[in-house]
Amino acid sequence: MTISGQTKSDSDAGTDLPSEGPLVEALRAELAAVYASTSWRITAPLRAVRGKARPPQTQAVPEPSNPEVELIRRSGFFDEAFYPGAEDARAMGISPVEHYLTKGEAAGLAPSRLFDPVYYARRYDDVVKAGRGRLSHYLLSGKQEGRSARPKAGDLDFPTDRLDPNRETVIVAVHEATRTGAAILAWNIIGQLQRRYNVIALLKRDGPITQALVSASCGAVILPEKFVLVDAELDALVRQFVKHYSPRYVVANSVETRYFVPSFERMGVPTVSLIHEFSSTVRPLGELSQLFVTGSQLVFSANIVAQSALDDYKSLHTRAFKVIPQGASALPPNDAAVGTTATGGPDNLGQIPSDDGSVWVVGIGTITMRKGVEFFIAAAASVQRMMPSRPVKFGWIGKCYWFDQPYLDYLNEQVKRSGVEASFRFLSEFEDLEPVYRRADICFLSSRLDPLPNVTIDSALRGIPTVCFDEASGMAEILKSSKQTSGLVVPYLDAEAAARVIVELANHPAQWQAYSDAIRAVASGRFDMVQYVEAIDKLGLASVDANALVELDRAEIMRRDAFNPALYLGPAVSTMSADEGVRKYLHASRLVAPRGQPRTGLVVRRPLEGFHPLVYASDNPDYDEAAGEDPLAHYARTGFPEGRWKHEVIRPEGAATPVSSTLRVVVHAHFHYPELLGDFIDRIARNETPVDCVFTTTSEERAKQILEALSLSDLTRASVHVVPNKGRDIGPFLNALHKGLFANYDVIGHFHGKRSPHVDDAVGATWRDFLWGHLLGDKERMMDIILGAFASTPSLGLVFPEDPHLNDWDDNREIASAVAQQMGLSLPLPLPLPLPLPLPNHFDFPQGTMFWARPAALEPLARLGIALEDYPDEPVPIDGTLLHALERLIPFSATHAGFRYATTYVQELLR
Repeated sequence: MTISGQTKSDSDAGTDLPSEGPLVEALRAELAAVYASTSWRITAPLRAVRGKARPPQTQAVPEPSNPEVELIRRSGFFDEAFYPGAEDARAMGISPVEHYLTKGEAAGLAPSRLFDPVYYARRYDDVVKAGRGRLSHYLLSGKQEGRSARPKAGDLDFPTDRLDPNRETVIVAVHEATRTGAAILAWNIIGQLQRRYNVIALLKRDGPITQALVSASCGAVILPEKFVLVDAELDALVRQFVKHYSPRYVVANSVETRYFVPSFERMGVPTVSLIHEFSSTVRPLGELSQLFVTGSQLVFSANIVAQSALDDYKSLHTRAFKVIPQGASALPPNDAAVGTTATGGPDNLGQIPSDDGSVWVVGIGTITMRKGVEFFIAAAASVQRMMPSRPVKFGWIGKCYWFDQPYLDYLNEQVKRSGVEASFRFLSEFEDLEPVYRRADICFLSSRLDPLPNVTIDSALRGIPTVCFDEASGMAEILKSSKQTSGLVVPYLDAEAAARVIVELANHPAQWQAYSDAIRAVASGRFDMVQYVEAIDKLGLASVDANALVELDRAEIMRRDAFNPALYLGPAVSTMSADEGVRKYLHASRLVAPRGQPRTGLVVRRPLEGFHPLVYASDNPDYDEAAGEDPLAHYARTGFPEGRWKHEVIRPEGAATPVSSTLRVVVHAHFHYPELLGDFIDRIARNETPVDCVFTTTSEERAKQILEALSLSDLTRASVHVVPNKGRDIGPFLNALHKGLFANYDVIGHFHGKRSPHVDDAVGATWRDFLWGHLLGDKERMMDIILGAFASTPSLGLVFPEDPHLNDWDDNREIASAVAQQMGLSLPLPLPLPLPLPLPNHFDFPQGTMFWARPAALEPLARLGIALEDYPDEPVPIDGTLLHALERLIPFSATHAGFRYATTYVQELLR
């Protein structure tokens, strides 16, 4: 048997790392002082180009007296024989250590086997943000702080001795090797797949059936207890799996293996995720987001389980998934009882009641609150009070983990106080349940939530009538779908109703037999392990084929330079290459096909400025989605054709910054939070175009604060107006526009002091900086540049930031459609362009509701005359209101009025 479960060390402290002498300590102190100095900070740009201008030399140059060089050289973490850049260093005439500091570390070259700079940067992004050298940081402080110098995957053994070279390999991820449903199912899946593949088990945690999993497979890799489930560690782990096994695909069994899915997908290995758990049992909300937006294939065990996820995750609505009930599972042999508390006597047949004419009702599963054991006991008490014609006994079979011991104590007290001690007992876990099934007359699934327990499948296949609660399990869903078995399903958590059904079955053998025959027939037609695993295999292989097409598209996109990594990746661009970004985009895009359906923008980001891939997929008649080609790849291959998917982009690079003195410009700014006004005024002042300013706010006190801020600025042509706290920023703006307050201006800028209470303050600040930077500027005079574009292009009616997010109507389509119809009816005819009704699924709009526009471009909206009382009261929901609908209708207003729109793109501003 081949097991890998122990790393050579679980932390750097236990690794054979070089010891440090007094000299290294002195160098550390000296280097720390250098880093803290003013000269170090102000010479950072010079260090970035150190060594680039030196001519090649044939003789080595003595290392300079640099404490950083000395620290690394004497640390034991630099191995000149190992370092890949040593030859290049000699050609440059510098020492290998200096080469590492100036070039190698940034290129991802490892200085020795003891330190991985790529891993360190990905694991600890605070080091990258601080501009510190990675190895230097580790030597100075990282080691003392307990940070890892290299990924733990490098210390694991990956067994290959039992691999058949003539077979491909599949990985099956198992969250724990316990005698519970998901782990037992994994053992069965491994056994089936092993007939045609090499199967390697990836165990998140070992347990009583570890040996059984190893015996059924070609070996197992067991993560150590201290393995940290973060991207840097998981990516390194997956690289080792790819290196040793080149797997075709991965079966991720249970959402508890969700951590592995994104990393395998990033490495081009598709995953088939088997989801047995209700989303409501996995908290905090959002824990399953990455699984749902990265996993190639999602398989739910029951519709009720899928619906639970759909209720919690909007992104799941954008993609296809399967609902496939698992087959009947055989039980694996047990290694040992680990971490459990006995609940009854020894595991032997003596625990099972004798066949004395009594009816035996069984419940099977770990004793935990989710299993609803208290309802099982309550039903036993109710049956006893109903005095059936035959004696009815109840038995619960299962173990109890130590952390659920208080729950078991309460249950024992319930048994005593309910007076069912003579008819109820807890039985310990059985390695072989067959004797239980032979004696059992009725199975009662008393769980609060239980997707599709293996024991109910086994019971049903054996013709044991199974009573269960409606809306609590996949088994209830299946039984309810058949008239012959629907009587076994009782109202949710109604133990009294369950007791009545049990008594009916006990009193009427003919009725029991009818249910027995019916449930066996239902189960035989649904639960087949061979077919279940064949379906999984087909899904995995289909994803392998899809990935091959993705590679063709990736090569074409890279060849045509049709991808903007900064735009698509946002802040992650510092840790991911353009090639990785393209793969990520193509993978996400593939998962949401057909891409033209609503909400697919929740998963797909914008890959290229001026281009909307979802509009392309839905609008371009020459694009055939069924062919498997990505919209961006097709767009590039066909020469970047024109269409609604393409728009003009205004960039600061190389743009002239004229002072548009001929344009009459007004800025409307709504500030419910006046404390944000200072930065806003500063950004306007960096531009040269003269503007009038109209400020609105929601109280006299806030107006006073705004006036005080204006008195300290150069914005002399400004007014402040107090408005009701209705309609946020857009309400006062459209109201002023409707009243003609901006009629004498050529261009209006609409802004507000954005603060989003539903997100973290830092997120809100980043978004505000993104919007203001694109429309007013920071380093660039974006306001001047944008107004110059308006001055030179009469057909330009609207400008807003190029946002990487591709949100669509979300929960606002119904409201927006009603408003759009009003826009069409309220304007005089003929109109330059008709409104597209019904509204398209995908489009560009100013996310955050900040923009520059010509008043005429907004006339269709202004003419609606929306009153302040029409807007929702505070607090406003985060979606699904008139405010959110108007935000999305702004570009439709512009095109309806005969104008076109453009976006601004400033590469340094990431979101």
